[in-house]
Amino acid sequence: MRNRYHRVLVTGAAGMFGLELCIALEANGNDLIRGVHTMPRNAGSTYITLDITDPNSISQALDSCHPDLVINCAAYTMVDMAESEPELAMLINGIGPGFLAEACQRRKIALASISTDYVFDGDKGSGYVVTDTPNALGAYAASKLAGEVSVRQYTEFFWIIRTSWLYGIHGRCFPQIILNAAMEGRQLRVVADQIGCPTYTIDLADAIIRIVQTAPFGIYHAAGAGSTSWYNFARKTLELAGIDYPVARITTIEWPTPARRPPNSTLLSQAMQKAGLAPIRPWEEGLADYIKELRATRT
Repeated sequence: MRNRYHRVLVTGAAGMFGLELCIALEANGNDLIRGVHTMPRNAGSTYITLDITDPNSISQALDSCHPDLVINCAAYTMVDMAESEPELAMLINGIGPGFLAEACQRRKIALASISTDYVFDGDKGSGYVVTDTPNALGAYAASKLAGEVSVRQYTEFFWIIRTSWLYGIHGRCFPQIILNAAMEGRQLRVVADQIGCPTYTIDLADAIIRIVQTAPFGIYHAAGAGSTSWYNFARKTLELAGIDYPVARITTIEWPTPARRPPNSTLLSQAMQKAGLAPIRPWEEGLADYIKELRATRT
């Protein structure tokens, strides 16, 4: 793919998605800088320390590595924990992206910021498009929505890319939890009245690279095509793994959590299609490849 932006700084590069995105960017021929909060052991020359909640840290990073593009994957992702840590969630998800946006604007660096389906309340009754008005239900969702507002306020050179129900090989995720529970013989009770779009990290990384290299600035939805419930997501995970194991269907009321979640957070990809980009493939296909990759890592 033609690289409109060649030198790319990824924040949160040690996270589940950040790792996957870095792999994809290197395969795409980009000159990659990995921004991490804590330097890992044996880190190579492509790593820099970067704290998105510290404007001085951001300025030092940008001035030392001179990227053409920053992709912000740094995030507070613990949806329920955010209810007891709303200030920390807001600092990382809401205020930090604003610091990044302001610093990038001053240097005319493009910024892609990853957001979430949870900015919507799920009451629409159908899939969400980018022009729908967000309405955050909890502290995590409010912090991510605040991050979107900050990015839009402080820079004109931005993409906001919302995704949904992300899973991948490089971190703890829903399919892994389901498979581990089945292998350990634990009871599986899974909510069947929350609907969303499971999205494989490899698919999201590919979509983001295509968006930033070819699409106009703006807001995009990038999630696995189609939609399903957590219950059916669990059943499909077990089926693809060749595991015959019972899963009990329950309601949200039967599985109370600190954070409210949208009953239907399906994301539609019209904005990608309008920009001439193919949407992400059906979520079942991504899940099948995840299961294959998981098996390969365990053999």
